[in-house]
Amino acid sequence: MSNDTLASGENCNCYAVRAAARHVTQYYDQFLAPTGLRISQFGILTRLKRLGPLTIASLRRKWRWIARRSGATYYRSSVTA
Repeated sequence: MSNDTLASGENCNCYAVRAAARHVTQYYDQFLAPTGLRISQFGILTRLKRLGPLTIASLRRKWRWIARRSGATYYRSSVTA
């Protein structure tokens, strides 16, 4: 890939995929707007529903596993369960 292509981004698959992901996110955010949720919040709620009833401590353990697996970063609060 030449420097000209990198500068313009026209032929960059990564750019195209990221742009498509932004469009899909915007579509779902608009669809969910009447509920007051964003797609990111909906995804978290969906995962929690799949996990079933949890104590706070088990939720914390599961969330750490989910965050590590997805590559997400999370911030530790001063209060721990």
